[in-house]
Amino acid sequence: MRIFYYIFYCFSSLTATIALECYKCQSDIDAGCAFATLNHVRQWDIEICSECAVWIKNRVTFRGCKPNSEVDQVEGCRLNSCNDMIFPRNRLQCYQCGGRDCIFPNKTYSPLPCENFVSNDQCYTIVTDLNVTKNYVKNIFPFKTFRGCMSDDENSAGMQKCRENRRFCVKSRTNAYPAYTNLACIQCQDNTTTAYPKNCFNQTETMPCKSIVGRVPAKCYTRFDGDFVTRGCYDENVARECNQAGRQCHVCQRAGCNGKMYRATKCRKCDSRNDTRCIDDAFTYDYGFCMTANAKEKLACYRWEEAFCGILVVDGTKIVQRGCWHTIKDAAMKQECMLNTTRCKICDGENCNKKLHFQRCLICDSRIDDNCSTLKSSETIPTQVCDDYMDECHASIEYDPNTKTNYTTRGCLSQTKKSSCTPPYCLSCPENSCNSFPVPSSRIKCHHCDERSDPSCASDLKRNIKYLHYCSNYIPHDEQCVAFVDETTQKLVRGCKSDKNIAEKCATLGEKCHRCSHEMCNKLPKYAKPGIFCIKCRGDGLTSACAAEYPIGDSVICRSDVMLGDSEKCFIAISRANVVQRGCLIDNRRSINRNDVKKWHECDASGCNRENVQLLP
Repeated sequence: MRIFYYIFYCFSSLTATIALECYKCQSDIDAGCAFATLNHVRQWDIEICSECAVWIKNRVTFRGCKPNSEVDQVEGCRLNSCNDMIFPRNRLQCYQCGGRDCIFPNKTYSPLPCENFVSNDQCYTIVTDLNVTKNYVKNIFPFKTFRGCMSDDENSAGMQKCRENRRFCVKSRTNAYPAYTNLACIQCQDNTTTAYPKNCFNQTETMPCKSIVGRVPAKCYTRFDGDFVTRGCYDENVARECNQAGRQCHVCQRAGCNGKMYRATKCRKCDSRNDTRCIDDAFTYDYGFCMTANAKEKLACYRWEEAFCGILVVDGTKIVQRGCWHTIKDAAMKQECMLNTTRCKICDGENCNKKLHFQRCLICDSRIDDNCSTLKSSETIPTQVCDDYMDECHASIEYDPNTKTNYTTRGCLSQTKKSSCTPPYCLSCPENSCNSFPVPSSRIKCHHCDERSDPSCASDLKRNIKYLHYCSNYIPHDEQCVAFVDETTQKLVRGCKSDKNIAEKCATLGEKCHRCSHEMCNKLPKYAKPGIFCIKCRGDGLTSACAAEYPIGDSVICRSDVMLGDSEKCFIAISRANVVQRGCLIDNRRSINRNDVKKWHECDASGCNRENVQLLP
């Protein structure tokens, strides 16, 4: 141990007397004394010292022989030229430049230690220009950029600019960032009421926005203002507008981020006070976007209608307004539209309010008004405005369990209790008062009349539709028209098999009730011309000429008209006195005494009564 101590003591004494070459400079004379770059080191003076040092006194950096006097900070070393290091070791380094080359400093410069040392120093960047005040420039950057340390001399150009424009002077521990940054934003403005917007609503193409250091950070924005949409680069002016717009202005910081729309729809936008085509012109393309940034805002179109004097009208002169419901400024009007009153209704769906009028439908029940089913005079069926603007009209067959009959209803589809309207027994349509059709569509029309009240009912109705309409009661798969002569009154009656009292009478009459199953088929007249030929003769005895067989060519047409329900027949009659008579039954109905006839034969084909009477069964 004692040997080691002597060796250490001798070495210490030896080094204390060694002469060292040390760098000598001070930063208030030569700023490079603080920077300590290779180029600056080569320009420093050399002095011989026993110990080299670098120290700080009153913000100035000194290099040379280690001082004996009091200093702020000092670091010594005992090697040749060892005091060339940056001091203090954690000394702030900033980019220090000015001019257009300073825009992107890392392309031209390297960061240097600050010339004057301050323990809490900061770097600064300031971008200025005497004339240009815009924050964003599309193609060129005409601004001047200054960078340095806040501890720099106050007379330096950069520090003077910082004093003049304190709010644009950016201070931080680094100033390596560019003088401006590019952010790709969608930039456009549209009035959404125009027929063909300039694609701002669905715009995706971006353009660069230059954001200057010290100004508003690089952001994109989208602002909704009634019928306008604006997208672009966020600057100080926009910031004020966005503060006023509130939730109608969306700001974001990603490339192309201002292309997203929260929620939107399209509506027809017009006012008949400015353009009368708003009332009843369906081909005017005055459509536009309805947009909102409020996720809870209801998006709907509306149509408002009133007379100039304030009284609601159906036709004639009136005020009609169409637009976006959420943009209505009048609170009372907005509420009335929400309630779907007779003056205002809303609808959901793109351009839904292009529908010219509120939905109006025929409304009736055939249990109350038979015309609802028969459509005898559909123009007299009352109509009503539906609650729903986009409603449809319907006509339906319903079943009444009390009367066990089918009846017809017509009205607004949304106001029925039906969960769905399914053909063939429920039909719907979108036009106003369109539900005047038969239901089902296969339903047939029959002639309805009674000769007792209208003698023309007995005529041939082939070209007469005066009495033609649908049946009151619908019987699926068994619709029939009927015509018959009432046995009591001998008057012709026409109608439907399903009509009250007719079914029973037809059943009683049997074949004398004419039945058919196609449109207008019960048109036959009460009386028709005969169409059968019969042998006509009379003879005494079974050996008379009238008793022998006749050739068919000897048959002649019957004379009397045939009443509806009657059948045309030929006959052979042999009386108890063997008088033979042949002829048309319809011509001799009243002249023949059936009580005096011992043998009777009738048939329904022309010439069918020609055979020899001896051969009759």
